Amino acid sequence: MNEISYSTASALQRFEPVRDAVYSIEAVVHITQTPRHLIAVYCRHGLIAPLAPPEIEGWRFDDDAIRALRRLEGLRTELGL
Repeated sequence: MNEISYSTASALQRFEPVRDAVYSIEAVVHITQTPRHLIAVYCRHGLIAPLAPPEIEGWRFDDDAIRALRRLEGLRTELGL
């Protein structure tokens, strides 16, 4: 029997959202393991959106944005986009 071992440092953890939670960009970076710059690029291209204009309330996201970001990152790494 072969056992597969995954490193906790590189493996994505299952995301269990808290109802109506709001996440800072630092939390989103930690949860998704996506650099801040790439999150800003995705926002600029309309692929994800902060809850309010960042100039007014800072970079804040909900669980839908985190799910979308995880899908984007999965596509980027799997397809090399």
